[in-house]
Amino acid sequence: MAGVRCSTGGTARGGSQFLPHQPDRQRDQQRRSDRFQTLKHRVTQGHDHFDHQEGEPLLASLTPLGHYSECRSGYCGACKTKLISGEVRYLTPPMAYTRSGEILPCCCTPISDLELAPTAQD
Repeated sequence: MAGVRCSTGGTARGGSQFLPHQPDRQRDQQRRSDRFQTLKHRVTQGHDHFDHQEGEPLLASLTPLGHYSECRSGYCGACKTKLISGEVRYLTPPMAYTRSGEILPCCCTPISDLELAPTAQD
């Protein structure tokens, strides 16, 4: 006996399984949210390479490599890093001054693969 297609994309057999109706917009938002939560980008800095979870501050992955931040919220600018290639999205608007090509890893997240300038210790 063939399964009956439910509105949420699942199947029901014998009438004992039923998936509640979920509006298309709500289902699409959940799919986008799921995709966002699992998206990782490759970050390269000098000889170091790592994957970073989109949506998390970049500083979380850079701290073990020796990056420092006083405030961890974009105010002090102590974590300024030169971005060679790639794009970031700020989670909170930075208050510290940055020049063209500089980013504040404490309050931004990658939205593409990144290449960062090596630090003095590289």
